[in-house]
Amino acid sequence: MMLYGAIGLLETIGVAISIIAADAMLKAADITIIKHETRDVALVTLMIGGDLSSVRTAIEVGATIAKKNDSLLTSGVMPNPDLETNQFFQKEVNSRWVSQLVQ
Repeated sequence: MMLYGAIGLLETIGVAISIIAADAMLKAADITIIKHETRDVALVTLMIGGDLSSVRTAIEVGATIAKKNDSLLTSGVMPNPDLETNQFFQKEVNSRWVSQLVQ
């Protein structure tokens, strides 16, 4: 089981901007995309993991991109998540196609 030093969340409006943000986040910092969930055409949640500094950097990059495109709903970083929180966010074998695309 992978334990992350921090977990970051980025919620956007629209799939396309979430993919663009995910690509920039992966290029900007050493992070892992844990999950990419699409609830409907509008609401997309991107969950990332890594060390605290990398997750903060990645979330800042992703939030900036989403905000510039009027697509940012919210973002946040959980430093030093509890073991149960880490388990809650574990990567699934059959994760969403976007997660497989951007890794």
